[in-house]
Amino acid sequence: MNRCRSVRVVPRVPHERRRDACESCREVRKLEETPRIVIDNSRGDVRVNGVETDEVRVTGTKSIRAVTREDAERDDKSTPFEIVRSGDQILIRTNLDRTGTGRIRANMEISVPKGASIEARAKYGDFDIDNIAGAVEVSSDNAGVRMNNIGGAVRIDLRRSDVIRVMNAKGAVELKGKGNDIDIENISGPVTVSGSYSGDIKFRNLDKPLRYESANSNIRVEKVEGELEMVLGKLSARRVAGPIPSRV
Repeated sequence: MNRCRSVRVVPRVPHERRRDACESCREVRKLEETPRIVIDNSRGDVRVNGVETDEVRVTGTKSIRAVTREDAERDDKSTPFEIVRSGDQILIRTNLDRTGTGRIRANMEISVPKGASIEARAKYGDFDIDNIAGAVEVSSDNAGVRMNNIGGAVRIDLRRSDVIRVMNAKGAVELKGKGNDIDIENISGPVTVSGSYSGDIKFRNLDKPLRYESANSNIRVEKVEGELEMVLGKLSARRVAGPIPSRV
């Protein structure tokens, strides 16, 4: 693994200093056309893009806030960036939990073969995932999630989110947890949503049944050729096939 590090001090207010230790990481691994990519990053944003390649390419930046240079360097050494291969599986992990503090954040950009499947785990940070032919699974305590052009099943389990957006997916889509906005469009498989969502809820162009269940709503329709929306507790639907919602 190639590593390039720099440390800098940025003054914030009088008598206070912030220490940022930034690590830029770049890794390239050759592998099969349909690998399983597992991403473990406690804090930070992750962008994944499927491309025509037989390699996994990872670039990232790690930022550490500390009072002294020694503290920053100690936290840096205790959280090494790692890529571990086991057969057709690639594990990408940042080891941020080793410090026991929330002072470290790692942002990553990852390119993988289009045929890959993705499993991503986190505590805080957004996910942008595009052009993946396999299945995609994301679980996090707090994340915004945006996906586009997904060939396999999509599973998203979030304890908190500002937005979940899934567009152009060929498999089943399953959402669980709590959050605000949901935007689901152009889905070939069935869509299942369960949990508590308080923002704008939008479904467009769903070829298979939709099931939406929350503490206040129970909606089941066979198909959404147009759109179905819930905004501020009010339901509107256009070109929807199936039974009328039993509870909204």
